[in-house]
Amino acid sequence: MLPVHQKLAVTQAFARAMAEGKSISYNGIKLQAKCSIQPRAKGEAMPLYRTILATTDFSNVSDSAVYRGAELATLLGAQLHLLHVIEHFPEDRPSGEPFPENEDPVDFYRRRARERMIEQIQRLNITEPEMHILLSRYSAARSIIEFINSHNTELVVLGNEPKFFSLGSTATSVAHRAECDVLVVRNS
Repeated sequence: MLPVHQKLAVTQAFARAMAEGKSISYNGIKLQAKCSIQPRAKGEAMPLYRTILATTDFSNVSDSAVYRGAELATLLGAQLHLLHVIEHFPEDRPSGEPFPENEDPVDFYRRRARERMIEQIQRLNITEPEMHILLSRYSAARSIIEFINSHNTELVVLGNEPKFFSLGSTATSVAHRAECDVLVVRNS
């Protein structure tokens, strides 16, 4: 077991090697940097994420996730996408709100979701996210994964209401299947 100061030295040496695209050897073990990090000019912000997706179902939990995603996008200069999925449509239309008989259900649910998204954006004081509303015959998790893949998303931010110390099904599925970083935000 390495003492803390030696672990720190190895970590720093490996970070330098990554920045230079080189490898290092330590105690006969060769550590190869798998990615190359371009050096930055002094004072230049590090571009961690360029595209951030925040998902919403308009709940208090998703408010926390959307707000956190917007904060990160602002700090990093990233593009923020805001996504709401109406899942299993039209088989399981959202309940609790009947749609007018003279309006197409697709138009009605998109319009209502857009109104709620605009309300959420204004309430959280978020500027200029790209808004996306998907009516999907599949689960929200599957639709989120498809969106991530088609929009080159680098970070997805999801809300989670902890139940019995575990993630919900959508957060779990996205966390396991997404090919980008996933930030799960607890309701605070």
